[in-house]
Amino acid sequence: MEMICRVDEVIIGKYCTTLKDRKIPAVSKCPPASKKKLDRPVKIDPPDSGYFRPPDLDALFAVSHRAGACV
Repeated sequence: MEMICRVDEVIIGKYCTTLKDRKIPAVSKCPPASKKKLDRPVKIDPPDSGYFRPPDLDALFAVSHRAGACV
C-alpha cells in the first residue's frame, strides 16, 4: 500500500499545475549599483585685479619680544 501512495503522489504532482498568471514571477536581474561621483577639487582662479594687500600687513603679524614671554 505504501508503494501505491507514492505513485499516486507522483502522478498527482505531474498533472496539477498552477496557471501561468498565478505563478510567482521568475527572479529578474537586479539593476547595477549606482556609481559614486568622483570627488574632484574645484579649481579657483585668482581674481583678475589681484588680492588685497594692505601696506601694513607685515606689522599685523610682526612678533615683538616681550619680557617674561615664553619663547
